[in-house]
Amino acid sequence: SRLVTTHCRRTAVVHHTMRSLLRSLLVLALATRAAAAAFPEEEDVVVLDTNNFDAFISTNPLALVEFYAPWCGHCKELAPKWAEAAAKSKKLDTPVPLAKLDADAHGDLAGRFGVSGYPTLKLFRNGVAEDYSGGREADQIVAALQKIASFVPPSQIKSDDDLAAALKASAGKPLVLGLFRQPVKASSAYKAFDKLAYETAGQQVAYAWSGSHSAPPP
Repeated sequence: SRLVTTHCRRTAVVHHTMRSLLRSLLVLALATRAAAAAFPEEEDVVVLDTNNFDAFISTNPLALVEFYAPWCGHCKELAPKWAEAAAKSKKLDTPVPLAKLDADAHGDLAGRFGVSGYPTLKLFRNGVAEDYSGGREADQIVAALQKIASFVPPSQIKSDDDLAAALKASAGKPLVLGLFRQPVKASSAYKAFDKLAYETAGQQVAYAWSGSHSAPPP
């Protein structure tokens, strides 16, 4: 009797676990379908409009958006390369979505980001737009996104312990320490520093910064 009771209890536990797993899979499937509905795709490229643009940008910490016009010859030439890059970028270790917006039909959004010619490519990092300056062949786009996605920005130094940690992390490579006035992220000097760090990523040099000085240090 005890063996039968124990077997029944184990069976009930297994059935409960399976039901919970199936419910979880169903929720995941519904969430995936909802996301697909919110951000429709054409040939792996997300199609944006006034209704979903802001949601897409806020949902994706990193995204590359093409502002195009249907009548634009250069846009038509870019289209198959953009689609190929979109498919490949989904397979990166850190996938990066590619999207497109008909700027002719949504001039308000194009104007919001200073778009005046087509195609204009904008990289959005944490919701902030910047000009994409990489190549426009499919493999060039993917390579640029892979580098951008894997790039670790210079660390901030707030204490002696932070500095010691940065030196240890540099693993014997020279450490370039930038000192900037507040507000640091608005500084053109910091932007140049960050750009240099990105362009030399993978080389034998490390970067860190401090924004503790409101005036040049003595």
